[in-house]
Amino acid sequence: MKKKGQLIAGLVVLFPLVFFLTMAMGSNNMAITEDMLVIEGAGGLDIPLNEISKTELIDSLPEMTNAGSFSLGLVKKGNFQRVNDAEIVRVIKNNSTTWIHLFTDRQEVYFNLSADKDTEKFYKELETALIKE
Repeated sequence: MKKKGQLIAGLVVLFPLVFFLTMAMGSNNMAITEDMLVIEGAGGLDIPLNEISKTELIDSLPEMTNAGSFSLGLVKKGNFQRVNDAEIVRVIKNNSTTWIHLFTDRQEVYFNLSADKDTEKFYKELETALIKE
């Protein structure tokens, strides 16, 4: 009877852990609506296009430390602190190495999609949407 209780306790602990890791490790979906940049999934957020003051395409992240976020291997999602200036920034990293770095009045955000070519394509779409804004 004791082993059955331990098995049930183990499953109760293991199931939420597996579920959380599966959700966190999944790729984020990105979309541009008429007036909003929408990043769906773990660590996602909605940013009004009129609040974006600058965007750039970069090849690497600055050095960062964890500041209450999720980081496992290639995937990083949440708030991180830049080492060079101690600023807290939002990072939504999937698997590619090309980044979109955007600035708003309230925060800086670094994000990418699963493949470099998809990140570059989305960056062009974002730039076009910002010109219309």
